[in-house]
Amino acid sequence: MAFVLHISFDNTRRLKRQVYYFRYRNHLFKLIQHSPRKHADVLLTIIPTAKGMEEQFSYSVASEFLSALSWENNSQIAMRHSGGYGARDGLSLRSARCSIYSLPRLPSYYSIMKGYTIDRIPKVETAEQRTALTLFRDGYSSNHTYISFLLFWQVLDTAGRKATEIATQIYGAHKQHLHIKSSIEQLNLGGRDLGDYLWEDCRNAIAHIKRAKTRTSIKPDNADDNRRILISTHIICEIARYFISHDLNLSESLYLVRCKGIPYPLYTDEAFIHTHSCKMAYR
Repeated sequence: MAFVLHISFDNTRRLKRQVYYFRYRNHLFKLIQHSPRKHADVLLTIIPTAKGMEEQFSYSVASEFLSALSWENNSQIAMRHSGGYGARDGLSLRSARCSIYSLPRLPSYYSIMKGYTIDRIPKVETAEQRTALTLFRDGYSSNHTYISFLLFWQVLDTAGRKATEIATQIYGAHKQHLHIKSSIEQLNLGGRDLGDYLWEDCRNAIAHIKRAKTRTSIKPDNADDNRRILISTHIICEIARYFISHDLNLSESLYLVRCKGIPYPLYTDEAFIHTHSCKMAYR
């Protein structure tokens, strides 16, 4: 018996269509967009059986796609596994229906930006890009600043180098592209490099509630601490964004096209489009 897997997600950038069909990494998906005030959106895919490698692979591919979509549309996307139902073998994706409705996790007033598409997403080519995009997506969609900071910081850890050095180097060499000058001016770095400040007074202070008196600590109910971490989170977010684009070289794109002889739209790069008879899928 086949299994219709449901992957729910909130998306603050509303799409033009209610339903999309597409193939990503040789995996077929049906995207259904619901009213953000009632239910989360959902990705459906049909796998041979529930539980096992097929389910994990499908979830991983869906996660990569939603991370790429979040990056392309600059949207907050919060995803989760929602289960599924058994179905007869041979069921087509067009006939599959959503049967599990998840409540939204992001406030509905975030979902006021409309008219977006899934026509183009970044081309994920390495494990580091994939992990960094996932962390960035989760940090960007988190409802809590402290969690967002930790996830953005982890993005820098994907390079295999010290995150403190990466943050300091990016700010020192590319500050004109980061748009964080006014935020930096509101902080007291104490003569330290930016990376050392973010590591000691933010990352470690968030992770460890009890610290030596000589080290910076955070009180969750202190307004000044909350304001400082909010500013610092904006800074590390912009540094992480630059790091993904340039250090991890996330520069290529995939396009959703229809090709002659292929039943569903698929994501492919420009080289494939130039050598095949293709047109944009949903225009």
